[in-house]
Amino acid sequence: MMGVQRKRTAMSLFLVLLAACGSPPRPVTPTNATASADSASGNGTSGADSGTAAPATGGSGQSGGKEPIPRFSRIPLGESGLEFYVPGGDWKFEKSLSEDKSEVYLGEITFGSFKFAAIGVKLSEPIDGSDQDRDALLTGYMDFLAKQLSVTATAGHGLGHTLEDAPGVRGAIDYWKFADGDEAQVAGWVSRRHMAVVMIYGKGDYPYYNVWDLYRGGVRFPNGGE
Repeated sequence: MMGVQRKRTAMSLFLVLLAACGSPPRPVTPTNATASADSASGNGTSGADSGTAAPATGGSGQSGGKEPIPRFSRIPLGESGLEFYVPGGDWKFEKSLSEDKSEVYLGEITFGSFKFAAIGVKLSEPIDGSDQDRDALLTGYMDFLAKQLSVTATAGHGLGHTLEDAPGVRGAIDYWKFADGDEAQVAGWVSRRHMAVVMIYGKGDYPYYNVWDLYRGGVRFPNGGE
């Protein structure tokens, strides 16, 4: 459905627009997280413990809970300073540079019948402004990415998410449906100098909430996201 090349194009186009315009598009954001977004990904603080297998609890998706249980490990994202907590597999993040010299890292693996995808960005210039400005940058990119990937329906942005030990990081979640019938749980994170988006997608809901919670909350930002 969506390969690394297509994701690279979406991210690069967004960063080109960001460099040219000086600020991201500001979408109309719901004042509260929608019920469907919150039920898909939870709300509030997220975290991950290293070196563990995720418990097979939760989940009532169409896949019926028959997916294999991944074991997670932490991997650094080149010299970006970001670290991702990801399910085991042959993760190979591809690095590219946007026109404004931001570092863009893209990775994706298939685990069972679902795909785990991740994008990490080290911005060439810090994002100045308020928390709301960073929210607008993140949700603007998530909306842009959804359009590039032929998303036909979204639950809406669920804002107010945080990461443990990272007070400078803002988070948002969403739930997408694609034109080809796939569905995705999506989470994004942004600080002054970095941005990350992770998702799990496939046919129906991913059945293990704890796996999704570990994955979405496993992004680590340097210096608490300052």
